[in-house]
Amino acid sequence: MGDSHIVEKFDVMLNELQEGMLITAYSGFGPKYVLIDQKMCQFVRHNFKDCKLVVARREKEIKIQSSELQEGDTIVKIYDFPPHLAKLAKVNPQLVKALKYRDIIQFDVKHKAHLADDSRRDLQQIIQLVNQSTKQPTAKQSRRLEAIRETNELIRKVNESVKVRKDVTDSVEYAMDNARRGHNDISDIRRYVNKITEDVSADALAAIASIKASDQTYAHCVDVGVIFQNVYNLILEETGKSSAFQSQNESILSAFLHDFGKSQIPKDLLDSTVRFERDSKEMRVMMAHPFYGAKLLKEMGMPDSIVNMAHYHHVKQDISMLSSYPSGCSYDKVSFETRLLSIVDAYQALVGRRKYKRSWSPPATMRYIEALSGVEYDYEVWLKFLKIMGMFPKGSLVELSNHSIGFVVSVPLNDGDPQRPIIAVVRNEYGEDLEHHELVDLHESLDISIIRDLDNQEVFGSNALDVFMGIEVS
Repeated sequence: MGDSHIVEKFDVMLNELQEGMLITAYSGFGPKYVLIDQKMCQFVRHNFKDCKLVVARREKEIKIQSSELQEGDTIVKIYDFPPHLAKLAKVNPQLVKALKYRDIIQFDVKHKAHLADDSRRDLQQIIQLVNQSTKQPTAKQSRRLEAIRETNELIRKVNESVKVRKDVTDSVEYAMDNARRGHNDISDIRRYVNKITEDVSADALAAIASIKASDQTYAHCVDVGVIFQNVYNLILEETGKSSAFQSQNESILSAFLHDFGKSQIPKDLLDSTVRFERDSKEMRVMMAHPFYGAKLLKEMGMPDSIVNMAHYHHVKQDISMLSSYPSGCSYDKVSFETRLLSIVDAYQALVGRRKYKRSWSPPATMRYIEALSGVEYDYEVWLKFLKIMGMFPKGSLVELSNHSIGFVVSVPLNDGDPQRPIIAVVRNEYGEDLEHHELVDLHESLDISIIRDLDNQEVFGSNALDVFMGIEVS
């Protein structure tokens, strides 16, 4: 202990920083810190609040407080970090990564002499060792590489699926308009069902459903269909349960057609942007759609499994509730598939953005349905839905404890903690939108957690889906 002493070093380069060093000044910067613009000026004032700076202003170097920084200044040094910015002075891998991203490249440091012995490699050596070990990746590295591959594949499929979602939405509207005129032709819907099962990922379409605004009828049917298909298939795989349908095509078609009875509702009422009161005449007309749907689908020769889903998807476990209809139905008549569909239907109705209401975030919706499980919804079916979707479904936008923001791109399976998914960070803790995105696996990064879920439309506006589709990790 007596042999240790504090050593000061000046003009230390980024790749020479060692964990445990204490930075006393940032002394070298990239080109964007020269003749700074308004955005950079605001960034430094905010993120280095109460620090001291040396700047070049009108060919003279002067010492100022960060609050006195002006556009056109060139930053020479940032120093004298206050206690609330201690995280900017203590060297660790996360700080080194942030400094590299922000193009801060040279430093004055202090460290204890004994920290430089052979028992502590510097960060550059650690990085080299990791790179050398990629020929035989560890289990953790293998999981990360697989997560990167799966994320990039998901984003690729989402990009491919956006047009398909619009086209199949149009086909649902066309089929309902035809049925309103007495022509029950769903051949166009069948064609898109074939395309989805053969060429398009239901998982990708389900992720879009968590981000993209939808109308109350046509896109709703599509989103319910793809979420149902995705969850139902995984439940069958996990439980070994036999499907109630003759084929995968039939299962997704059943969910697409769950609201087909709305084709018998006047179009001006169906497309209305007004929120109807529960006991209003308009709502009573709307609540007749399960009866109409079952009747139409039976007349079209659809299997009982599909008819059951159309007829009973609004029947609650507690049938005495006003929100349970058609009235007088026994819950025993409601099939497993319909019980699952009713949860998917409620989930999408809350997540989907309507002109007469704000949407809920996917995690808030999951918490709400969880509170109603065992009362309105079958509790055992809810548990199966939760296990597949996670408490933070794919496409959820969240803020992490380090104040970065990202989209959920993978949910924990195999009894993993549903509160700890994998996040693709799209905005860092300094409020900067990123061009290169980092994956944070909360199962591995136990020091980081989700502190709140966000409304992607409030954060990114109409560009939310574009931001998600632009994710690229490596």
